[in-house]
Amino acid sequence: MALAALSESVRIQAASAVVVKPDDRSVFDVMHETNRDADVVFAGLMLPEPGQEDDYAARLEEMVAPLPTTVLVLNSGPFRGRLLT
Repeated sequence: MALAALSESVRIQAASAVVVKPDDRSVFDVMHETNRDADVVFAGLMLPEPGQEDDYAARLEEMVAPLPTTVLVLNSGPFRGRLLT
């Protein structure tokens, strides 16, 4: 995984995991269960549909409220795999 390689290259001791949501569980339940003991959570974002921004922001707030420090990450598209300065 790129995140594991990156954290090792910058000498950050971290464990990373990709969690696939089972069909019978909600995203919120899986995130809260698998990350309750984490120090930092990185969660991927998608762009909301036009006109749905307020609902999307409310769902994000609900999702991250019980989590530890959470970094929300949007795919960088053509810059994937490159560090930006």
